[in-house]
Amino acid sequence: MPDGGVQFEWSLGRQEISLEIDLRARRAVWHRLDLSAWEEDERWMDLARPDGWEWVAGELRRLNGGG
Repeated sequence: MPDGGVQFEWSLGRQEISLEIDLRARRAVWHRLDLSAWEEDERWMDLARPDGWEWVAGELRRLNGGG
């Protein structure tokens, strides 16, 4: 990204997901759009803490059918 951050994007079934990471601040915002229900959610997290990364990995597994 132009500001030096990183953005990841996933399409999992009818879910469109992005994770925008501010590397300097070690913070991120997760955005998910469910195209079948037109519902969306957003979550800010502190990636300096391991539970931030664990939450992202768990959500990706869950949305990809991995439980």
